[in-house]
Amino acid sequence: MKFKLSFVGYILSVFLITSCINIFSIIPGGEPETVDNVNRLLDMGEYYINQFEYEKAYRSYKRALEIEPTNSIALEGASTAYLFWKLPVTEVINAFLEGSLSNINFNTLYDVSGVISPYLYKIINQKADGAIPYNDIGLNVNFFFFNSLYGVFYLVNTSGDGNVVQNTNDLFTINPDLSISNRLDTVTNSFVDSLRLLVLLDKRIPTFDTIVARSEQSLNIVQDSMTSSTAKEMLDGIADSLGELTGFLTDSLSEIEGMTSLSHYGIDDANEITNVIGEFYTKDDYDIFTNDLYQAGITNINDVTNYFPDLTNISDIIDDYFGL
Repeated sequence: MKFKLSFVGYILSVFLITSCINIFSIIPGGEPETVDNVNRLLDMGEYYINQFEYEKAYRSYKRALEIEPTNSIALEGASTAYLFWKLPVTEVINAFLEGSLSNINFNTLYDVSGVISPYLYKIINQKADGAIPYNDIGLNVNFFFFNSLYGVFYLVNTSGDGNVVQNTNDLFTINPDLSISNRLDTVTNSFVDSLRLLVLLDKRIPTFDTIVARSEQSLNIVQDSMTSSTAKEMLDGIADSLGELTGFLTDSLSEIEGMTSLSHYGIDDANEITNVIGEFYTKDDYDIFTNDLYQAGITNINDVTNYFPDLTNISDIIDDYFGL
C-alpha cells in the first residue's frame, strides 16, 4: 500500500511538476519590449488578453511585429488588443448588440480604427505570412467595418487634429444623433477659408478614395464566401449604412467643387477677387494676408491657381491691391 501510495505520489509529483513547467512556460516574465523571441511574445499576447490586460497584450504583439512585421497572428492579435485596450469590452459588446455607436467616444473609435485598418489590411492584401488566410470571412468583416469607419472619420477630420466630435475647425461635423452635416454655409464666405478647405481636401480625398476601395475589396471577398442569408442581411445592413455616409460625403465633395469657380463669390472678372479679399483685409494687411495663406497651406501665391484656375494672374492682382 505504501508502495502504491508512494508510486501514486510520485506520478502526481511528476504530473504537477510537468504541469507547472507547461503553465509557467506561458506565464510571461519581464516586459514585452525586452523579449526577442516571437513565439514567446505571441504566447504573452494571448496570455495577457485572457487576463484582460489589453495594454500589455498590445505591447507584446507590437514587439513581435517589430521582429516579424508580416506575422499574421501578431497583426490580428495587435488589432484585438488595441481595440479592447482603448474601448471597454462592455461598451463594444453593447454597441454591437444595440446596433448603435452612440455610447462610444468617436475620437477613440477614430484612433482605434486607424490602428486596426493597416494591421488587418496587410493580411487581406496578402502581404503577411499567410498563417491567417487573406479571405478569412471574420477577418474581412472586421476589416470592412473598421476600415470604413476610419475612412469616414478621416475625411470628416479635415483639420487633421484627431477630433471628429462637433469640431468647428472641420468642414464636417458628427452630431450626437450620429448624423453628419457639412458646414459649407458657415465657412465658404471667406476666400482664404475656402482656399484652406480646398487645400485640406486636396490632400485627404486621394487617401479617402483608397480607403473606400479597400473596403469594397474586402466586402466582395465576404459576399462571395457567405452562405448564410441571415449573415448576408446583417452585412448588407452595415454596408448600406456606411454607404449612405460615404455617399453623403461624396455629395458634399461635389458641392465643394463649386467653390473653385469665381462665380461662387459673385465674380465675373478675375480682377474682382480684390472685392472679396477687401472684405477681410485692408490694403495694409499684406503680412496678415500672407500669413493666413500660409496657415491655409499656400506658401507661394501662384499656387492659388491650382485651386482657382481662373486666377492665372493672381500674383499681379495681389501686388496691385497691396501696393507692392
